[in-house]
Amino acid sequence: AYQRASQAGLKIIGLSAGKSFWADAGTPFEYVSLHGQVADAPIRWHKLLRKAQLEQSRRRAALERQGVWCSGAIGLGRGVKVAAGTQLHNIVIWDRCRINQPFYYSEGVFSHSLSVNKTPLARRKPDQRIFEYLRARESESQLFLLREQGSGRRYFRLTLSGKSWVWCVYNRQRRENGTYACLCRFLENLGLNVPQVYLHLVDAGEILMADLGDVCLQGITDQSQTEQCLREVIHQVAYLHVQGTLEARMQEVPLQSPFTKGLYDWERDYFQQYILAKLIRCPEIWAEVAEEYSGWRKVLLTQPAVLLHRDLQSANIMVFKDKPYLIDFQGMRLGCAGYDVAALLFDPYRCYPWPVRERLWYDYCQQVINLGGAPVPERVFYLAACQRLLQALGAFGKLWLADGLFWYRQFILPGIQLLQEAARNSKLQGLVDLAGKVGEKAETILKNT
Repeated sequence: AYQRASQAGLKIIGLSAGKSFWADAGTPFEYVSLHGQVADAPIRWHKLLRKAQLEQSRRRAALERQGVWCSGAIGLGRGVKVAAGTQLHNIVIWDRCRINQPFYYSEGVFSHSLSVNKTPLARRKPDQRIFEYLRARESESQLFLLREQGSGRRYFRLTLSGKSWVWCVYNRQRRENGTYACLCRFLENLGLNVPQVYLHLVDAGEILMADLGDVCLQGITDQSQTEQCLREVIHQVAYLHVQGTLEARMQEVPLQSPFTKGLYDWERDYFQQYILAKLIRCPEIWAEVAEEYSGWRKVLLTQPAVLLHRDLQSANIMVFKDKPYLIDFQGMRLGCAGYDVAALLFDPYRCYPWPVRERLWYDYCQQVINLGGAPVPERVFYLAACQRLLQALGAFGKLWLADGLFWYRQFILPGIQLLQEAARNSKLQGLVDLAGKVGEKAETILKNT
């Protein structure tokens, strides 16, 4: 009756008849969410649903005893087999499906067993279910590779009849690749500007999302538009740090491991390896700032941990119809709030003037206060900038010297200059001197290469 009425164009209204349970399951995401709602629903009056709740709890517990980590909304069919070491978040698995490859699977439905496609990402074609969703034929479509992306992901523009989408395909070598669609839904529900995800084929490792064009903040030259975009991003980041942190804890959002001593040290080592050792060939000069580094690392580790974007730089902010959108947030984790703000304002890609950084820093602090939070002290912001710039400079060195991506070498000197400025504001005289020495040597080397 429901389907016939819908096909006939009749208006359909749902009414609650006493003790009943109602949830919309009109999209794949709503369908997954429904399993979590049923698990928590007070349905004492319905024997079959009570029985289903108990059975789902039993199946979930059996998987967890076998070494499978489950969180969020989980629906498990009969005869399901999942490899130990697998992580499931907001996942429904239909009867007799098998998942033989441990990975972080989130925000999707396994309607059949896991498919393993050994075709290189650059030569992959969209799954036929993409075209079924779009109600189109593959022969009518075109694919255009967008910017090169590391970490086992490729993004393509998919065009059909004058419309376009972004099709992302990823491999299962890095845990973070499996969480993007889920994090996107989380941020969208928070009210932040992120690309809308239409379909996530969790079994094939494919995502269909909105096309936000080709303009990112890195490419905007108008100063007024740049500062306006930065201000809007600052407001969103403040909301992420305050409200997003609370929501992430309640929703068991799949995050990467939080900032720890080991992660900060990895960023330090990145700088030492590719800038001090491989670029200027003076790794021993780090000893001059080792004590200072231990001190600022301790300060960052003792700050309240909030939800971070983790890579909030201009290339990861798309500008579409004059609105900034956050992308590449699959590395989200808990850490010091200053790290995100420093990544945005001490960005070697753009090198914003000091007055702009100062205005936006105070704007961020005011937004946090308005939301009921407490911003980190200003010196912590500058210490976080020092830490972030070690990571960024290490990345530029690796991308140029190890990966052969010559384009990144142009950002090394600006990054060193920003590091010296952040160190000066942090009152880290040893780091100020070291950045000066590194800058002199790097400038000479870069002129001769």
